[in-house]
Amino acid sequence: MNEPTLEEAEENAFQVLLCVDGSKNAYQAFNYYVSCIHKPRNKVFLVHVTNMVYPLDYTYTGAIYDPPGGINPSPAVASQFMENEKKKSKEIKAKYNAKCEKHGISHEFVLLSENNNGIGAPIVAEAKKRGVDMILLGNRGQGLVRRTILGSVSDYVLHHSHVPTLICPRNA
Repeated sequence: MNEPTLEEAEENAFQVLLCVDGSKNAYQAFNYYVSCIHKPRNKVFLVHVTNMVYPLDYTYTGAIYDPPGGINPSPAVASQFMENEKKKSKEIKAKYNAKCEKHGISHEFVLLSENNNGIGAPIVAEAKKRGVDMILLGNRGQGLVRRTILGSVSDYVLHHSHVPTLICPRNA
């Protein structure tokens, strides 16, 4: 049997969308991928979703935004918030790029912004756009009350995803 060409191998590669952030749970999910799922021809999309919803609205549109509690940030506070988010995103990207290179993982880092539908919606949309075969994310293990009130990213992704979704529990 003939070996597939590079183009054929890339077309047939198993594609995984792996959600990353600065949490221990995301780190454990990454390690689970490396130890249990990774194959040399896989393609990984490392997806990080930033939290820049209200500062962007406030800063760029000039709209009056009334967040819960009724406290509007000044433009300086909103700008500082965005700079902190950018810095955290760069650190996360550097950390996971280094881990992928160490393990020889073909990857692409994708930075998304949270939208008014929360963090889960951009993850599901990106998975559909990329045509991935699987989504992998860590579970923060929120309590029942907190998850019921605030919702859960992993619950959202699990129930809205069009592909198999693996949620790694804490201490997996």
